[in-house]
Amino acid sequence: MIWYGARTTKKNKVAAKWPTVPGVIVSAELDSYVKYDDGDASTMYTPLITYKYEVEGQEYTNNRVRVQAFVATNMQSVSSKKLEEYPVGSAVDVHYDPFNPEDALLEIDPSKINIPMIIGIVCGLIILYNVIRMFTG
Repeated sequence: MIWYGARTTKKNKVAAKWPTVPGVIVSAELDSYVKYDDGDASTMYTPLITYKYEVEGQEYTNNRVRVQAFVATNMQSVSSKKLEEYPVGSAVDVHYDPFNPEDALLEIDPSKINIPMIIGIVCGLIILYNVIRMFTG
């Protein structure tokens, strides 16, 4: 978790320096699938937002909104809320990698609290505490 969180933070900081171009939302829909867990079935939802943009005369299409992928949830309203931010036909600023313009994002927030990193650190501290207690106690 710490490694994943650090990697995500680093990617956000790099992407924050990428140039931007205008883009347009071409589709915004809920992707869904059925998840089976111990015989129980539940429908999981993820927002799928597709946009197009142009860099140096070349048109690109992408569906990556941010560095971290959206987490599927069984609460349709949570995923639908993200779709409301990106209605079809709306103009967006697209951040793209100048060395690989196919790699692009709509949202960058390097200052955002990194939940996976925090969870990893807390779990690591708990393990460390228990190891020290085991050997000293």
